[in-house]
Amino acid sequence: MRLKVKTNRRIALLAALLVMLSFAFADGRGPGAAQAADSAPQASAITVYVRPDFTIQVGDQIKRFYDATGAPVFPVVYQGTTYLPVRAISGLMGENIEWDGRSRTVFIGKTLSTPVKTEMPPSPWVKDGDVSPDFRPPIQSAEARLRPDITILYDFAVQRFSDVNGNEVYPINYNGSVYLPIRAISRLMGETIEWDEAQKQIAISDSEAEEARRRMQETEDWRERIWLLKTAFSETLAVHDEATEKIAGLQEEDSAEQRTSLAIQISDDARGASSIVARLNRMQTTDFTEEERDALEKLLAFAVASERYVLIIENIAYLAAAGEDYSMIADTFLDLALDAQLKKEIAEEAIDAL
Repeated sequence: MRLKVKTNRRIALLAALLVMLSFAFADGRGPGAAQAADSAPQASAITVYVRPDFTIQVGDQIKRFYDATGAPVFPVVYQGTTYLPVRAISGLMGENIEWDGRSRTVFIGKTLSTPVKTEMPPSPWVKDGDVSPDFRPPIQSAEARLRPDITILYDFAVQRFSDVNGNEVYPINYNGSVYLPIRAISRLMGETIEWDEAQKQIAISDSEAEEARRRMQETEDWRERIWLLKTAFSETLAVHDEATEKIAGLQEEDSAEQRTSLAIQISDDARGASSIVARLNRMQTTDFTEEERDALEKLLAFAVASERYVLIIENIAYLAAAGEDYSMIADTFLDLALDAQLKKEIAEEAIDAL
């Protein structure tokens, strides 16, 4: 236990040294700092617009925000950029937050007192669900201060923020809280951000949820592809077996009318076999895996062999209905039957392996 405490203190000391060094450069003791200081704006009074009508959605869930006293807080807009309190940002990210007044620094994630990241409990500043319209104040302008002198560190790395046009923007102090541009949330979280003008809604994608949905969709697509292949195999096998049973009963038919009726039924089987081949040839394989394409290829070979087999059966049936000799195609019938059986086994093995 003592070793762990000492280790954490060493990490904290190193982190503090890192921050001090970063401030040394930022305050003018490093290369190029003088030019940056000359070009950076000074802290100044500004007017922002409080927008209780804006909603923030992360993934599929609307979020509402609170300050340290438990009072609801809302986005503010300055020069077309939407801002949220830094506490809300840390809550959305599930990260620790710490303010160092001496250096005017906001630490997110790794902080001087907690340099080792740990799993955070649910944030008291961010909750699920929208704020009831009855509790939303009206849109109003308010006085705030632009604070370029406040530094934001995420995991001890200095952060710079920009608007949609690439212009640098700075933290704002409003009502005692530091506000950051909402695009900072999406960038620090590694998410995308979208604005819905009609709904007055800012949507931040949830990459984990999106990935889960993508995997689920891929699974559903895979199941559908497998179902299509198995269904086509079952249909092909059914047509093959039905035609075989009919031709096997040919000798039991006494009259020409019965044999003609049987031949007509086998013609229906032949059309069904041809329809399956055509459907398999039209099947889109863009999203197929290599194994699925191989199974489809083997299934198509079985379907084609089965179609030829059923067609020779149809030929035999009509010759029999006409009272003609069909022994001359007996060898062809046997060859096609054996070929269809072989390709059936190959296709079945490939599909079962998926």
